[in-house]
Amino acid sequence: MSIKLSPTSINTFARCQRLFYYVYIEKRETKPNIHLYKGTFTHKLLENVFLNARYIDISAYAEEQLKTWKPHPSFIKNEADNEFHKKEVSMMLKSFASRFKEKLDMIIFEGKAKDLNHAWNIAKPKLREHKIHDKEENITGIIDSVETDYNENIYLVDYKTSKLYRHTMPEEYFRQLALYAYLYRQEFGDLPAYVAIHYLRYGEVFIVPVSESMITEVLEFVHKMKKHIESTDINDYTPCNMVWCDHCVFDEKQIEL
Repeated sequence: MSIKLSPTSINTFARCQRLFYYVYIEKRETKPNIHLYKGTFTHKLLENVFLNARYIDISAYAEEQLKTWKPHPSFIKNEADNEFHKKEVSMMLKSFASRFKEKLDMIIFEGKAKDLNHAWNIAKPKLREHKIHDKEENITGIIDSVETDYNENIYLVDYKTSKLYRHTMPEEYFRQLALYAYLYRQEFGDLPAYVAIHYLRYGEVFIVPVSESMITEVLEFVHKMKKHIESTDINDYTPCNMVWCDHCVFDEKQIEL
């Protein structure tokens, strides 16, 4: 059995093998929720805003786009709950917009750009929501943002809207970024210099230098995983038994990710 892998499915296996079995082998239907809706809405907005070749006010653009906010009724408890989540997204995007504008102003102040439009095209991502499929390992990944610095070093950045604020790089995020670095090399021939997590909620960015050992380690994990998932026997997929993970003990037609 050949399963097309992704950073999400690989991290699901690492976190809870039983959940991986339900979703990717048994192919149970997964139920979206407000957190998935918020993440998708925010990612799509940031992808679209940087399609502009000239400077635009990201905060004003975000407020205009938030008029299209319409999560499925099943995602929210009541109207107050809906407004809370919408306001949360608005605050994250306003914070991002403020920081990005400060970056543009500094680029102009330092004489590296003559005006906002020039600074915009220097600072905006080189690529946005870039999808890469590697036939060799059968892995597909979508890189949120590919950026460069003044020395033309490549940065792969993944946006996170999660409430889980970390002062370090969690193992699952590190694994995800290592996979992105591998996929980037498969398409473009060279490894990026850095990978990073951008916590949109708090404005923190954690940057990790990319190394060959990083790629080797993640591919070793993938190869072991591939051998494991050749089995279709549910008993070969260990439940994680974590208090917060009820997926591995559910036996329903739908499970919530």
